[in-house]
Amino acid sequence: MISALFAVSSAIIGSATGATVIGMNFTEIYSAPQVSDGSADGFSGWTDSWLVAEGNYGNTTNGTDVSLNGTPHVKMRWNSSNIWNAGEENNNEQGLYRQYLDDGDGATVDGIGVSVTITGLAAWLAAEGMTAYQIRAYSSTDTDNATFQTISIRDGISLTGSVLGSITPAVLGAGDFPTGSGGTWQPRGYGDFNAGLSADSITLTIPVRDNDVRGSLAALRLTAVPEPSVALLGSLGLLGIWVRRRHASR
Repeated sequence: MISALFAVSSAIIGSATGATVIGMNFTEIYSAPQVSDGSADGFSGWTDSWLVAEGNYGNTTNGTDVSLNGTPHVKMRWNSSNIWNAGEENNNEQGLYRQYLDDGDGATVDGIGVSVTITGLAAWLAAEGMTAYQIRAYSSTDTDNATFQTISIRDGISLTGSVLGSITPAVLGAGDFPTGSGGTWQPRGYGDFNAGLSADSITLTIPVRDNDVRGSLAALRLTAVPEPSVALLGSLGLLGIWVRRRHASR
């Protein structure tokens, strides 16, 4: 019976996590590659920053809110000293990592290399009938043998808001990332925050580069999910139906 409970619960959670996904691919000074016309990392609804931030440095300088594909509610703004590129791209998987928000301190000199503010999350969750969201952050760099800085997830729209959680992107090995026909490989990686967040607005902050520890950001993806307690209640209900049917068939 317990194994059945876990099986049913996993099925419910698994189906819910794929229901609503939104994502931004940072490319805004490069007209290519764009990934919004295909799939990358199993998701085909990407927003490309070149298209929504009016091209060259569209959002790194003026902080304009831009909407994400798939929802009228969620808007994003980001700031970094510039955008850079590394490696090759012969497909969307490579294109997702190729360009990235760079990790210099910029004009503010506050120790934050990249910041991203996301708003309208509560309305998005309500519209989709979900109660929480998870985050995947993608990192890239042209620095050989680099690793990546920890990303702080802060409550609200302030760079100094309380920290709700953190993400440390893990570096993918050379054999784990498609390098293209030329064989060029430079560090890429991603990290997840799966505990579930419900804050209406969040700000992600990444420290400036620390030698070979990079604070760059190539893309972000958010997935709407039910709270674990909601999924568990649903699984218990299904389990009860399963038990009754089993007894009835005897």
